[in-house]
Order: sequence, then structure tokens, then C-alpha cells
Amino acid sequence: MSPTLTMWLPECRKTVALPGFSSRSERRNTVPPLIQVRLLGPFELTCNGKSAVRLSAPKLRRVLMLLALNAGRVVSTAQFLSELWEDRPPRSARTTLQTYIYQLRKLMARVTDASGARVSLETTAAGYLLRLPPECVDAHRFTALVAEGRAHIAASETLLGVQTLDKALALWGATSMAETDLGSVLQTEAVRLEELRRTAVAERIEAELSLGLHHQAVGELLGLVASNPTDEGLQAKLMLALYRSGRRSEALTAYRRARSALATELGLEPCTELQQLHSRILAGDPSLDLPEDTTAVRSAATSIPAPSQLPPDVRLVGRKPQLEALCQALADGPGVGRPVVVVTGAPASGKSALCVRTAHQVRADYPDGQLWAEMTTPAGRPVPPGEILGDFLRAVGLPPNHIPEDVDERARMFRSWAADRRVLVVLDDVVDVDQLIPLLPGGSRSATLLTCRRRLSDPRITAVVPASRLSHTEAWDLLADTLGPDRLAYEADAVIKVIQLCQGLPGALRTVARQLEMRPHWSVARILDRSTLPALLPSFRRTYRLLTPPVRSAFRALAAVDSVITAEEAGTVLGVATPAAEALLEEFVEVQLAHVCRGPESSGIGYEFGWRYTKAELDFACDAAERDTPEPVGVGAGARVEPAAFAAGLTHGLPAGVVPSTTFPRRAVPSTRL
Repeated sequence: MSPTLTMWLPECRKTVALPGFSSRSERRNTVPPLIQVRLLGPFELTCNGKSAVRLSAPKLRRVLMLLALNAGRVVSTAQFLSELWEDRPPRSARTTLQTYIYQLRKLMARVTDASGARVSLETTAAGYLLRLPPECVDAHRFTALVAEGRAHIAASETLLGVQTLDKALALWGATSMAETDLGSVLQTEAVRLEELRRTAVAERIEAELSLGLHHQAVGELLGLVASNPTDEGLQAKLMLALYRSGRRSEALTAYRRARSALATELGLEPCTELQQLHSRILAGDPSLDLPEDTTAVRSAATSIPAPSQLPPDVRLVGRKPQLEALCQALADGPGVGRPVVVVTGAPASGKSALCVRTAHQVRADYPDGQLWAEMTTPAGRPVPPGEILGDFLRAVGLPPNHIPEDVDERARMFRSWAADRRVLVVLDDVVDVDQLIPLLPGGSRSATLLTCRRRLSDPRITAVVPASRLSHTEAWDLLADTLGPDRLAYEADAVIKVIQLCQGLPGALRTVARQLEMRPHWSVARILDRSTLPALLPSFRRTYRLLTPPVRSAFRALAAVDSVITAEEAGTVLGVATPAAEALLEEFVEVQLAHVCRGPESSGIGYEFGWRYTKAELDFACDAAERDTPEPVGVGAGARVEPAAFAAGLTHGLPAGVVPSTTFPRRAVPSTRL
């Protein structure tokens, strides 16, 4: 099959938004020209994205290739003769060349008619000139992108340099010019381009290693070394990448193979640099490790837009003290900076809304970006920190193929990127410390704001601010904000009872307000059918679903008690020992379905559930929560729960970083958003 040829015209350009990053060439943000010449692969001419013509005559194809490589410059007649007939041109050589030029002019005319662009092939005193902008030829774009990538790296914009070199190398096809039947002139150009490609690959890999992308570099280097076993530069890069990936023995094996290849094929010993690297790997030289303070990642070009991922701002009623406390905690931080501030609260207490409002209030203090992540799925499963880190690294401009698979590598790269920046990281519904720590930014100028339904214990946490319940006046204002003051005044008595029912929880109040807003024909009193209210609360449903089956059964058995209950009393109801009952009650406290209070006289500590449920309400709410989840293992609500059922669910450790309320071991449970 004969090669084809692609020519692009730059007339029809439009501005487009490119995701993730932009380089100097991309700031022009243009779509490809209509006519494109492809030289770095099967030779092809396309017009409007479609193949324009197939040039079956090899010499005609080579004339066009030579003109395209010199687009905008005169190609002398002597160069054409040398390319087509070497040093033995026939007597009819010039006439034949003129015929080729005539055929190409007809082709250019068809291309012009099809695309509306202007391409011309002119005759000059010295030879012939193809009027075509160099950017229409992939070989010229490749050369320009390589130069641009090198400039980025020289300016310490290493990340942009890698991205730009990647774009340059992506222009190459599986078959190169050097593998086709060419004359001496084109063959010289093909060798030059191949050498530029080889050095661009080496420079990009070198830059990737400086960014800590050694895991990604290993695979490519193994292939390159297999094809070029005597290339000592590639061998050195492979050894270093393997060593930094924790594969020291493989790095030493790579050296032995390189030494054998050099001896067999060239009769040489490895160069001094390769031998020294081998010795340093043997000695475990710490200077070979990539420093965590990787300047290459931090120096990604400022042209990358700062990520702004915060959800839309929300309007809060009340909350002034909490907002002030959160803003102050973010401003203060510890002595080394980098505050880590936790918002806690009961289900439906409005933790997420408070966090979002705070983040918007302080976002101007973090001009280098605001990153947001939801730490649990809608089904309540924790999102792995490595997945969140991948999203963050893509958001700050790192190409997906340069993001390491290893979580620790991702965390180190993210810390390095943030080290000299002011970034706000907002995490909604963190499960435990193990999920949190990899997501903390590096340096001392960034901050982390998070919500969590459990108590976390870690020295890096600098402040904890509870999302407390609203006062009666604030609750009234919240309802009036949605329903209007007139509707509330008309049914004031019922509104007061609804406020009491919702116990000052913003989530519960907003749920009620939304239900009444969507049903203007309902009276406020209708919502007092309390058996429906807990089921309306997504926070209750998700919190209930996170409980293990034995703990769900215990909740059904205990939450309908209309008074403060002690551990001894709970043990009697459940039929378990007091320590086991206390561990269950503390589990409810941990997820803030209950709170600790003073028990009856002489009984010490007591526990009170956040909602005062009737048996019917409790069954309705729990059944609604369980419709899309497996049935709890054990007996039904209100019945005696077998001790063995609880023992099976309460014999595992707590999630990392969670402060235990008792010494009784408990099961680590998955999280859901509260």
C-alpha cells in the first residue's frame, strides 16, 4: 500500500478550552488546520480530516515530501535531482521533475477547492516553493514542540516540559520515514528527525524521573533497553528507575545485562558513570532517592489554572459563632502552619453545609486552588485515598499517564506540588485517619477542612469545631427562609411542635421545609406524623446503614426507650453483659445517634438517643433505611438479641485514629455521609 499525505491549512481556527493544563503553544488554543501533511508515519495528505489523495508513484510522493519538509522555503532543482536519481540523473530528469510539479499543482488546486484554503506551489529562479505554513506539517510541529519542551525544562517548568515533549512524541506513527524507500536528501532528514526523537524520549524520561514518576518510566525503559542494549544512557535511567521503585535486585540485574551486551557487541566495559551508579546502588546510597521536596512538581507552570472544585455556596441561618471559629482555626494553624480543622456533629446537624460555607468564605486566602472530595460513595463505602489523590493530581494538571499507581507515590507527588502553594483541601465525611493522612498537602501554607462523624485522634489535627443544634429562633428563621413568614404565622402552634420535633437539627428542618414547599396543599400539622420524619432524613438512613447488623438490631431494641438508659439497663434489654452493652451504646455515641448524659441517681453515666422514637416510628425509619441494604443478621426489633450475635460483630478493632470510648473491642464499620 502506498503512503498518503496530509496537508493542513491554518485559516479556520477557533478558540477552545483545553482541560487540565496549557503550554505556550496551547495558549493559542487552535484546532488543527484544514490541510495536514503527515511525514512522521505513513505519508498522508488529509483535507478536512479526510484522506485527499493517494500518491502511488514513489518519486511523485518523494517530491511532495521534500517540498513539505521545506514548507515556506525554496527547494533547489539540484536537491530534487539528487533525491530522485542520486548522482546519475537521466537526460529527461528536469522534464520529469516539471511533470511532477505540474501534477502536484493540480493536486493543490483540488485541495484548495475542497477546503477553501489557499495552498500554492510556485516556481522560482532557484527551484520550487510550497506556500504552506510550517505548522501544517507534523515534522515541523514536532521540532517546534521539542524545542518548547526543552525550554520549559530549562526554566524549571518540568511538568509542562514533560507534557509538551509527550505531545511532540505523540505525533509519530508506528512506521517512521527512515523505514521507507527514500533518496539521500530525504534519508538525511529522516535520520535527523529520528535522532531528535530519540533524544526527546531520553530527555522526557529524565524529566519524569525528576518528578518521581519512576514507576511509570520502568515499563517504557525496559522496552527501549531491549531494542538498544548498548545505550548506556538508557541503561542508567532504567537502573535508577528500578532502584527508586524498590526493585534493587532488578536494578543490579539490569547492570549485569548491560555489561554483557557491551562486551558481546562492542568489546567494551561499561562507562565510568554506569559503573559508579552500580556501586552506589550496591551501597544503598541515600542520595539516589528522590527527595520529597521535589521542585520539579512544584514548578509546574503558573499557566495551569488553579483548581476550584468547591460545591456551590450555601446560605446558612445562624452559625455565626461556628463560622468565626472555623475561619479563625484555619487562619491560626499550629506553629508550623498547615491547619487541619475538623467539623463534627450529629446526623442532620449540617456539617457539610457549614464546611462549604466556610470554604467559600476563606477561598481568597488560597489562590493556588481549592480541592474538594466526597470521601464516601452514595452507598456508604469509603473512597480509597489513592482514588482521591488521582483526582487531585489530574485537577492540578498532571496527565493521567504520569500519575503513579502506588498510593504513597501519589501522596508524595501531591505534597510536593502543594509545598510552595496556598491550597485549601476540603474533605466531606472522612472515615478515619488512615483515609485522611495521604490527602494532607505538603508545606506550611495550605490547609485542610473536613467533616467527620467520629472523633479522630491525630497530632496533625489542629482544631475540632462542633456543628451544634440551632436555637428556637434560628430554627424558625430557617423554616421561614423556605416557606415564608406568613405560612409559619398562620400555623404557629404546629410550627413550634415541628421545631421541637426536629430538635434544632438543620438537616431535619430543611427536610421538613422541602417537603412542605413541594406540597403547598399540606398543612404544617401534617408533618407531625412523626412516623414519616426519620425516614425522610437521608442522614439518618445513611447513618443507620453504616451500622453492622448486630448493632442495627441493638439500635432497634434500645432507641424506643423514652428515657435515659444506663449500660446495665441496656444489657438487661439485650440479654448481654454490661461491658458489651456499654460498647454498643458507645458505638451509637461515636456515630452521634446518641449522647452521654448524667444517669439516674447513683447510676453514674447514662445515654440518651438523639430522637425520641415510638416503636412504630422506629420500625418505619429502620425498615426504610434497610430497603436497599442487606437485612441485619439477628432477631427483629424489640426482641431479645442473642449475645453471640453481638460478639460476632463486636470483636474487631476500631477504625484507625478513632478514639475508643471504652476498652471493649468494636467492629470497624464503613462510613456514609451524615
